[in-house]
Amino acid sequence: MSLALGAFLLLQFFILAVWVFRHFRLTWVLKNEPILSPDPPGDLVDPPLVSVIVPARNEEANIADCLESLLGQSYPRREVIVADDRSEDGTAEVVRRYQERSPDVRLVTVTHLPAGWTGKTHALAQAAQEARGDWFLFVDADMRLQQHNLARAMTYAREHGVEFLSLLAGADCRSFWEGVLQPLLGAMLVLRFPLSAVNDPKRSRAFANGQYILMSRAAYGALGGHATVSGELLEDIALAQRAKAQGLRLVVAHGYRVARVRMYGSFLDIWRGWRRIYIHALGRRVPSLFLSVLLIVLFSLDPLILAPVSVLGALLRPGNGFWLSAATLGVAQVAVMMAAVYRMYKELILAETRYLVFYPVAMLLGLGILVDALLSLVTRRELVWRGTTYPARIPDR
Repeated sequence: MSLALGAFLLLQFFILAVWVFRHFRLTWVLKNEPILSPDPPGDLVDPPLVSVIVPARNEEANIADCLESLLGQSYPRREVIVADDRSEDGTAEVVRRYQERSPDVRLVTVTHLPAGWTGKTHALAQAAQEARGDWFLFVDADMRLQQHNLARAMTYAREHGVEFLSLLAGADCRSFWEGVLQPLLGAMLVLRFPLSAVNDPKRSRAFANGQYILMSRAAYGALGGHATVSGELLEDIALAQRAKAQGLRLVVAHGYRVARVRMYGSFLDIWRGWRRIYIHALGRRVPSLFLSVLLIVLFSLDPLILAPVSVLGALLRPGNGFWLSAATLGVAQVAVMMAAVYRMYKELILAETRYLVFYPVAMLLGLGILVDALLSLVTRRELVWRGTTYPARIPDR
C-alpha cells in the first residue's frame, strides 16, 4: 500500500474517531449543560415584573397563538408588549382583540425604519422604551412557550445569578422539508457555538438565540440597549458578544422541552432564512464560511461517499487490503454517525427521527445553503429580508 493510500485511511480513521467522540460528548451534554424542564419550579419568592416584548412584522398568522402561550404562562407577574413593525396585514387588529381581553397586553406601533437600523432591532428598541418590568423577555412571534416556561427561566436565572439567558427552542415542523432540514440546520449552527464555551465566562465565544432572550433591565441598560447593535441582522449574537465583553453572566440553555418555534414554512423560505443566519452568525467572514463548508464535507459528506464506494470496491477487488480497510472504516463511520445523530434527535432536540432516512439529502442541501451563503459574501449580493433590502457587507475586522 502506498504512503498516500495509508494517509487516506488514517484520515478516515480520524473521522471515525471524531464521531465516536461525539457520542461521549452528547452524553456529557445531557448530564452537564443546562436543560430547562417543563415541570413547575415550585413557589416563586417575590417574583419581579417581566416585560415580554414581541416584534411583529406581518405576523397575522402567528401572533394569536404566540399571545395565547404568553398569556397562559404560570408566572404571575408579566406584561406583554407587541411591537407592530410596519405590518401590512391584520397583525395590529389581532393584538387589539387581545388588548380587549387582557390589560396585560399592549401594542406599540412602529411606522418607519430609521437609517442605520434593521427592522427587528428597531422594533425591539421602541418596545423596550415602553416596558415597565425589572426583566425583559424578547421573544419572536413564531414562538410557542410551554406553560411553565417563564417561571422556569426566571427561577434558573435568579438561582444561578444569570443576567442574560437565551434558550434554544425545538423546531415545530409541519411539512416534509421542515422535518428534513430544520433540526439538522440548527444543529450545524450550534456545533460552531458549543454551549460549554459560550457559557464559560472565561472564554470569549458568544452566542444567543434571538427567538428567546431573557435579560435583566440592569443588564439591558449596561449594554446600551438595542441601539448599540442597531445595524445587525443577527442582533442576538451581537448583544451576546457585548454582554461577554462587559463581564455579564451569559447562559444559553437547551429549551427544547419548554419552547417550540416554526421558523419557516416553505423550502424556499428555509433556504433563504438559513443562508441569512449562516452569513451573519459566522461574522460575514469568507474564511469562516469556507471552513464550515470544509468541515461539513470532511466529517459528514465524506462518510456518505466513502461507505458505498469502498464497499463496491471491496466487492470488485476481493482480497485487496486497501478496499477492505476503506470499506470497514466507511461502514463504521456511517453507523456511528447515524447513531449519534439519532441520539441527538431523540434525547436532546426532540426532533422526529423518521426524517433521518433523508439525512443524506438534508446534508447535501445544508451544504448547498452554506455554499450559497459563501457566494453571497464573495459577490456582495444584497439581502432582502422581511420586505427590507440590506447591503452585503464584509467587515474589515
